[in-house]
Amino acid sequence: DTYKANAEAYLAELKELGETDPEAMRQLAEEYRERNETEPYEGRPYDKVEVNPDGSFSFEVTAAAESVELRLDGRYLYLEEMFVEEVEEDRIYELEPTLGACLSMRITLPIGADADERVEALERIQVALRGSESGGMMGMVRSAEQVDMEHLGDGLFEARSLPTSLFWLGGVESPDYVDARTNTTKLEPGEDHEISVILEMGARLSGVTVTERGEPVKDAEVSVRATNDTRFWMGGGRGQNAKSDEEGHFELRGIPAGEVRLSGSFDGSKNPEPIELEIGESDVRGGYELVFGDGLAIRGVVFWSDGAPVSGARVGLETGDRPQTQRWGRSAEQLWVTTDEAGAFALTGLEPGSYRVRANQDSPEGGEALGRWRGVKEDVTAGTSGIELRLEEPAVVKGRVLKTDGTPLKAKEMGKISVTLSTV
Repeated sequence: DTYKANAEAYLAELKELGETDPEAMRQLAEEYRERNETEPYEGRPYDKVEVNPDGSFSFEVTAAAESVELRLDGRYLYLEEMFVEEVEEDRIYELEPTLGACLSMRITLPIGADADERVEALERIQVALRGSESGGMMGMVRSAEQVDMEHLGDGLFEARSLPTSLFWLGGVESPDYVDARTNTTKLEPGEDHEISVILEMGARLSGVTVTERGEPVKDAEVSVRATNDTRFWMGGGRGQNAKSDEEGHFELRGIPAGEVRLSGSFDGSKNPEPIELEIGESDVRGGYELVFGDGLAIRGVVFWSDGAPVSGARVGLETGDRPQTQRWGRSAEQLWVTTDEAGAFALTGLEPGSYRVRANQDSPEGGEALGRWRGVKEDVTAGTSGIELRLEEPAVVKGRVLKTDGTPLKAKEMGKISVTLSTV
């Protein structure tokens, strides 16, 4: 019951974020998925035992358990399909694993790497494998499976129980050094295979992010990537990213030699003009300045239907030229802010043009209506001040599920079904 309640609370939170902050919704879903797959937590029965030499194993489960999910964790053996069965007393559950392989990757830092930063630099490295039925480039683009490799320490990464039917390509991402990629590898059942990767130092760029008045911009997103990045669609060319500190300073490391574009972004400001430059293999350059403009703004106040200001409402905007079916999806054209205690908001850093502004908030305290109240204003020109958004009480949509012959479904015929509503 506790597990069910936790799951329902999570789904409710996920739905709310999907309406107000899609990026936060995706992050929450990823965190929940990782926790659900790897860790026990309150309300979720979870246990792990070692398999005996004769292949047997045994768990104790509560009387309330209706079904069990069994997973196999081994160096070579794995289950090709999820094993979920009803609980039956005295039943011997038989698992039939497939013999896979183990692949390890030894990462060596560049000769010029700072010895004092070695441990931290290794911890920041992420290594993943992509598996595909085809070893060609297009096969990897349509990658069938991705596996994050575990860091065992001192630059040794490992992935176990890999299907030998796939070709495996390794990718190494580092914020400090040039990213690397291995050749495709085909493994044999029961094989232990090790790959060595020596990272390159790459170039380093540093500078400062400031406003038009010369004030530092904290937490601006700064990135650099190849100007003609044909590697991006092939799984490479990720580019390097960093955030500016309290003084506006930034440093980008591990940049491959060639023609690159240095750019920045910061919510509420007009992005600076990108800087095009050509860098050498181990260049160390500084003094670059990214100037963020104020841009235009849309300012206003959000009210309830009775005229009271709405505190904590989420206000977002989008350009008016997106297809109607995409209106509620988050995109690069969208910006979200929260109203203050007086219901006021300011959407800043806008380019000239016309925008669609919308706001939403939970039902007011003491209100009988369920769901979120919404308000929308079309064709608002950047630079406009004093707009008013009045939230409307959510309407109720009712319906009925019918058979193909038009007759109502009976309760025993329905089982567990649900209806999802999306609005535009």
